[in-house]
Amino acid sequence: MSASRPAFAEADLQLNMPPQLSVVEGAPERDLHHERALHERVTFALMIVAVLMAAFLYIFMEARIGTAALEVQSLQDQIGEVQVLSSHVEIEIGALSSRARIEAYAMENLGMVYSDMQNIDYLSEDISRQVTAALAAEQAPAADVVVADIGRPGLWHSLAELIGGYFGDEAMAASE
Repeated sequence: MSASRPAFAEADLQLNMPPQLSVVEGAPERDLHHERALHERVTFALMIVAVLMAAFLYIFMEARIGTAALEVQSLQDQIGEVQVLSSHVEIEIGALSSRARIEAYAMENLGMVYSDMQNIDYLSEDISRQVTAALAAEQAPAADVVVADIGRPGLWHSLAELIGGYFGDEAMAASE
């Protein structure tokens, strides 16, 4: 304080004066430091979010891989079961289609027997043609067909004797 003025006068002067703005040293540096700290916090938060997302993605993919592995194992088990069933069916088909089984079934259930070579009659080419012609004529809606007698028994008579003789002998062989 100065000696020429009293202390209360100086205080009065300071009250009447407008406040003066004073620049505090280091304020722009403090703002810059505050911005850097905020930037570092945001960067750190984004890195944490990225790490958490990567961890979540990893866990999700591991779960999907585990589910897919279970599905693959289940399908492999099913393939194994189907292969076992397929082999059983092939064995059963082989057993059911064996010649011995078919022959036994024919003899037991259908009454079939082997015929003797003497009971087999072969048709000549002429008789075969006549049978074919007769069958064709039978199927055609033609009028009455008259077969001329040329000194041989008729076609139907020959066929009836042939078939009757075959089945007659077979019936006799089956009854023996």
